[in-house]
Parts: sequence; structure tokens; C-alpha cells
Amino acid sequence: MVSVVMDMGLLMALIWSFHIQYMQPPSFYLKAPTMINVFIFIGLRALRFEPRFILLAGAAAALGWLGLVLYVVFLVAGDPMITRDYVTYLTSNAILIGAEVNKILAIVLVTGVLAVAISRAQRTLNHAVLDSMAAADLSKFVSREVADRITTSDQEVQPGDGESKVATVMFTDMEGFSTISENFPPGIWPEC
Repeated sequence: MVSVVMDMGLLMALIWSFHIQYMQPPSFYLKAPTMINVFIFIGLRALRFEPRFILLAGAAAALGWLGLVLYVVFLVAGDPMITRDYVTYLTSNAILIGAEVNKILAIVLVTGVLAVAISRAQRTLNHAVLDSMAAADLSKFVSREVADRITTSDQEVQPGDGESKVATVMFTDMEGFSTISENFPPGIWPEC
């Protein structure tokens, strides 16, 4: 968890330093294409296959970008460099608040979609593993085909459910077998 916050913090610090490196006003770093790396960092957290890491990375990114925007807006109280003109925004160091809000919303939405996808994938994987384990356990007592049919059925098996089949069953009894088997604990049989 700490590494998630540290990674995002380092990325935001790197982006913040662009205005110093290129000797521009702070609004300069809000247009840096390095911001796209935020999505890479969020996506990398999906490899942990746990939604909480994705959500933390997204929250850290959204709060980090909000901090960068607030720094620009409140750094110079008399001249915040805010514009409402898109062309001015693209051709100068002025900032368009709507564009910055859009970036934060994109971070939040991508984070949410990725977290939901991973959460669903987790549930599907867990369900598949449980079904597989149930089929393996059940196949100890019935054929594998029957076990698979029961565990992959769309409907839950109810008492009385079944099929009528024509079958031949043979019961055998060996003389004295019951008496001999009573003298041995379960699982231990002498070789005959």
C-alpha cells in the first residue's frame, strides 16, 4: 500500500518539477504528456489482482493531480492564469479548469472500471475453482461426467431430481467376507 502512494507521489513530483526544469510558470506542467503515465501506474496495480490496490492508486493519482491544479490556481493570487477559451488554453500557459476536472474524472472512471473488472474476475475465478473442487470431490463417488453435469448445472440440484435409466446392477456377496472385514480397521486390507 505504501509503495502505491510513493510511486504516485514520485510521479506527481516529477510532473511538478517540469516547470522548474523548463523555467516556465507552474501551469506548464499541467500540459505535460507524462500525465498519461498515471494510467500505466493504475494499470500495473491490476496485476496484483486485488481491487483495493487499484482503488488506492486511482485515489492517489486523482488527489495528486488535484493538488497540482490547486498549486497552480492558488500560487499567484493576483494572476491565476485561468481561461475559459480553449484556444488560449492550448496555445499559452493559461489553464482551463474544465480540462483539469476532466483529467481527474478520467482517472476516477478508469480506476472504477478497472476495479470492477478485477472484482468480477476474482469472483469468476473463485467460483470456477470451487466448482472444480466440488466436481473433483463428487467424482470420488460418481462418474466424472455426472459430477461435471451436477457442478456446471444452471439450476441447483433438488431432492428428487434425477433421471430414469435402463441399467443392469449386480450385487455379490462372498461367504465369510463380512466376518473377515470386521476384524480390520478401515483402509487396511490384507492381500488375498
